[in-house]
Amino acid sequence: VSSLNVKVTSELSERFFHMLSIGLPQLQNLTINHASGPTNRDSELRQVLQRIQFHRDALVHLRTLHSPTIFLLPTLPVHALRTLKIGGCKCDECRYPTRMSTLDVLLSFLRQCPQLTVLHFLDKSRVSGPRSVVPLDPVALPLLNNLAVEINSATWVSDILEHVKLNLGTVIRVEVEPRAGMYMPISLRTHPHLSAIDRVYFDLHIDEPHYVTKVRCKIAGHLRLSVSVKDTNREPDMRARAADEAFTTFASPNVKDVELFVSNSRIRTAHRIDSDRLARMLAGFPAITRLCVWRAGIEGLPAALESRKEGPDGVDVPALCAELKDLVLRWRPQRRSKPEEVKEVFSALRAALAWRMSRGHRLESLTVEVRRLKKVRPPMDAEQLKVELSELFKGIADEVQVHTDFEDWVTTSR
Repeated sequence: VSSLNVKVTSELSERFFHMLSIGLPQLQNLTINHASGPTNRDSELRQVLQRIQFHRDALVHLRTLHSPTIFLLPTLPVHALRTLKIGGCKCDECRYPTRMSTLDVLLSFLRQCPQLTVLHFLDKSRVSGPRSVVPLDPVALPLLNNLAVEINSATWVSDILEHVKLNLGTVIRVEVEPRAGMYMPISLRTHPHLSAIDRVYFDLHIDEPHYVTKVRCKIAGHLRLSVSVKDTNREPDMRARAADEAFTTFASPNVKDVELFVSNSRIRTAHRIDSDRLARMLAGFPAITRLCVWRAGIEGLPAALESRKEGPDGVDVPALCAELKDLVLRWRPQRRSKPEEVKEVFSALRAALAWRMSRGHRLESLTVEVRRLKKVRPPMDAEQLKVELSELFKGIADEVQVHTDFEDWVTTSR
């Protein structure tokens, strides 16, 4: 038998694991589904299963294991395991917090899997119960290529990221539920990946009924970290705090490239993405050379870019983005905007860039893309606006590119 997919109740689990202990030396893929049925208490069941003695070579060729947390036994011989998927069980028993593994148990199991290349925590794989009073040593998984966590609490994800030691080549993808006052996993702020990233992409949009904050980070052009946070809290203070946590969590003096996508005016208003919040975000990335702002994030940008501080000679100089060379703006007017309102946005931007240029901070390239002009009242001529904007920004950068379109982008999120 090389592959086995079984459904086991807690009552019959002892018999099943006794079968495994005898040995299935050709087994390569094992999926254990937990079925509802008569149960012992979680602690009692685990004690019973841990007393089973496994032959060292019982699962010598096992490469892939998918198991609910209740069956993660530190005694299971999984030293050659390459792929581990944990959780995903939706039976009645696994819905109760007492059925979920503690962090101690989970780390003990992972220590038996030094050759893992894929680790995937499915929904319902949360840990619970009392934390160990003894500090827990991190588990090193030097060969891990992919760590994925489906919807789980921010505190749980933070625990995992804190206690699993990865190499910088590991791709980390996590989906988070804010809980207990934590929006972003707090351990991200000190995670080794963050000291190495050079590109950060923020995406704020709505996927009804959820507000979504998605952050993607790259190292040398390769995606290494993706964090997606979903929640339904519409309280303005919470939304503003969510944006601030995202920006401050990923702030870094090493990042060179930042993109901000704010899908529409509703999101901008909900998260209070005004010039002050944009300025605080940009202050967290002092070394950026490229900035790309999409859609509704642009309205507060001119004032943020014109933030000032006193220079050595007493003359005001730019307080933010001193190394900025390339600026990309992809914008669409709000529905029923007036043509003069569209032009005011770019006039304000031009004034901010002209002031920065007068202080020795001239751009190397400026790209302006304007879409959805058909929603302006009256609709604007795309070609005429292109000519006007090209003239407006002439001389602001070494290279200026302007693109206009009567239609919108095809997708509603980046």
